[in-house]
Amino acid sequence: MKKEIALIYTSYPEKYQKKLNAAFQNADFQVSWVNPQGENAKQKAMDDLHHATVAILGNALPMTAILDAPKLRWLHYDWVGIESGISVRLFEKGVQVTNGSGRNSICLAEHVFYFMFTLDYGTREIFAAQNVHHWGVNHSNPYTSLYGKMLLTVGTGSIAREVAKRAKAFEMQTIGFCRSKKSLENYDKVYSVEEGDSLDDLLPLADYVVLAVPLNTTSYHLIDYNRLLKMKPTAYLINICRGAVVDNGDLFRALQEHVIAGAGCDTFEQEPLPKDSPLWNLENLVITPHSTPQSPLKFEIGITNIISNISNYLEDRKMVNQQTIQDVLFTS
Repeated sequence: MKKEIALIYTSYPEKYQKKLNAAFQNADFQVSWVNPQGENAKQKAMDDLHHATVAILGNALPMTAILDAPKLRWLHYDWVGIESGISVRLFEKGVQVTNGSGRNSICLAEHVFYFMFTLDYGTREIFAAQNVHHWGVNHSNPYTSLYGKMLLTVGTGSIAREVAKRAKAFEMQTIGFCRSKKSLENYDKVYSVEEGDSLDDLLPLADYVVLAVPLNTTSYHLIDYNRLLKMKPTAYLINICRGAVVDNGDLFRALQEHVIAGAGCDTFEQEPLPKDSPLWNLENLVITPHSTPQSPLKFEIGITNIISNISNYLEDRKMVNQQTIQDVLFTS
């Protein structure tokens, strides 16, 4: 019987690349490894994709080439925000799609607390006072601790769970909102669409609203002006997922009008954020340029999940980080 072919189009550090290649070979796959930094690598990968049943992509390939791959049954994107790299037609063809969720969740969770402390402690005002050698700070917002505050994570995936874990260390209250009913460690309660719960009912409860959801047809502009109005005037919004989950125009209006106390955003609808964007000038918005540090566990977690999925694929079990048609943003 002819072996299945696995296209591995990645450039992991050598020890991890060898481990990944060996895992497929030990599972009786013929491995076609294409280094994305090699000469004519993209064309070589597209040629090999035509014969592959499995494709592990560390770099993007054209959707036309992916859809034209006649034997493809499992497609893995080795990153998280894959909304521009999936299509309804993939699911209609029966292709199983997975992504690299969880590889950098630890550092993304830390990034959330960078925003919290920067906003709540008035870091901007503190630095301004230091720069002019002034003892004493006039804080634009109440100067408070995290203790006892209510954290709401919109989404309860790997990033949100790491945020909730750290929030409990600060003795915060934690609630989560997600699609399907579940019980999770480090959450006081998890609410879900499946149980008929509404995000609109949860927003007024939270001191911090942390967005940690994939970008899809449901989450596009999930946070608009009307939802910002439902938050406490002393609350903060933190976006650590995709920029278009928040209507950036509505966010500007709400922050300018002090509908909420402030926001921290690592992502925006348009990136790089244009130099003439009015968002730059808001004193109650902290901007980071899509720049979370890389987790030291990134490669280990990524490889472990892919290797687990080799067995899941061969034994027709549910895959780790398996995506569904609901995760598609543009139904193309």
